[in-house]
Amino acid sequence: MVRRIVALGMTDPRTMDWLDIPSNRFGGRMADSDAYTHAAQWPRTQLQGWEVPMELEDAGQMPLGSTAVLGRLGW
Repeated sequence: MVRRIVALGMTDPRTMDWLDIPSNRFGGRMADSDAYTHAAQWPRTQLQGWEVPMELEDAGQMPLGSTAVLGRLGW
C-alpha cells in the first residue's frame, strides 16, 4: 500500500488540486456559513470516493477570551 501511495504521488500528484479547490473555489469562510459547509463537504466527498470512511462534525464555538484563543495570539 505504501509503495502504491508513493508511486501515485510521483506519477499523478494532486496536491495543488487539494490546495486550489478549497482556497479558490470556496475562499474565506466563517464557521456555519455556506462556504464553510461546502469547503468541509468537498474533502469528505473526495475521501469517500476512495472508500476512506469519514464523518463530518459540526464546527464548535469557542469563547473569545478562552485560553486556547489567547494562547494562539501570544497572550
